[in-house]
Amino acid sequence: SFLENLVYDGTATYHQVASLNTSTHGYSSITTRNDWQLIAYSDPYNNGISVRFFNQGYWQPDVFLPESELISGLCYRFASSTEYITYTTESASGDSYLKLMHQGMGPWGDETLAQIGSYQIANIFDAAARSDGSLGIVWWDNIDDVIKFGIFDTDGTFTVSEVVDDINICHWVKLEFMASDIPVIGYHNHVMGGDEEIKVAMNLGHGWAFEDVYSSSSIDCVDMCMEPGAEFTTANWCFLIHSRSNYRCINRDFPGWNSETLSWSAITPASEIKMEWNEALNEFGVFLYAPDSFRIWFKTGRPSNATPTPYPTSTSTPNPPTPTPTPPPYPTNPPVNNTPTPSSCSELGVKIDMPGTSFNPGDIF
Repeated sequence: SFLENLVYDGTATYHQVASLNTSTHGYSSITTRNDWQLIAYSDPYNNGISVRFFNQGYWQPDVFLPESELISGLCYRFASSTEYITYTTESASGDSYLKLMHQGMGPWGDETLAQIGSYQIANIFDAAARSDGSLGIVWWDNIDDVIKFGIFDTDGTFTVSEVVDDINICHWVKLEFMASDIPVIGYHNHVMGGDEEIKVAMNLGHGWAFEDVYSSSSIDCVDMCMEPGAEFTTANWCFLIHSRSNYRCINRDFPGWNSETLSWSAITPASEIKMEWNEALNEFGVFLYAPDSFRIWFKTGRPSNATPTPYPTSTSTPNPPTPTPTPPPYPTNPPVNNTPTPSSCSELGVKIDMPGTSFNPGDIF
């Protein structure tokens, strides 16, 4: 099997990244360093993580990082002058661990950050770079059934805070940073005997505050994105949700959320959504994987509501303090408006044929 990189600039172009020498491939993640494109991927044949960079039309080998345990998830980020590869592993006993490889000006270092699962694969996590070069990491600890947030600082310290402690089953988390490095965490909680919920948690420097985004009896997959340097009220803060053969785009409409139903019936059911904000075109791009039709699709869109009023500048600290009962400095949002409105998402009509039995989505940027 092969690992391939797909570039869409009006035409879909494929580049072979590597031959995997095995019929199974786990995880890959793509990032940029200055003008360089880099990919990290789990290499089960050689037992480790391989990193490659794109140069003169080809993916070139960069470094191989050995890892003896089975890799079950991977996220590659670049911050300031440091590369970070956050990943999860499963030990022979079935326990899962959150780990980190990092490299600045010297050799690669590796850390075991936390045990996040026992007797089962646990790989619900995400990572994002902060403006000071440190790395933020969010994960579901399914031993304690809590969502946790940590900052791996440039001096090697790792500080952890508990975000949510009433999680039943967490299916997805996503981490973004607003202006002033304010952490924003989207998460999908499946309440036992109840609805599935999409929520956000934010820390403006005095503890975690929460908002409801969407709930349904069935949510298949979801992703979140926001424009770089976004503020608390920005309209360009979006969720794309697939639920019961329907797509719903939900974006910020301060103090609540605007909801639009999208007519993408050809792309159902979807099992994977990868969504990022395109700052240059002021729109989001999203890859959708529909395994029943053996297709991946690429769509673009942007919110239709007007530019919101900025909120007062808040100050965040490198290590968020322990949450306090102090209420958030903004009003509680009303329930989300689920009345369908005309969609502002444009359909590019891009249909990319992929073998449904072998496609394993990585990152989009």
